[in-house]
Amino acid sequence: MSPPIINTPKGCAESMLPKVRPKPRSQKKPTA
Repeated sequence: MSPPIINTPKGCAESMLPKVRPKPRSQKKPTA
């Protein structure tokens, strides 16, 4: 729970997803 994406508002929601945990950089835009 301490990735560099939490810095942004979108990262906060992404960090909550279990799919962005292993690849937070690859799934920067989870629109699908």
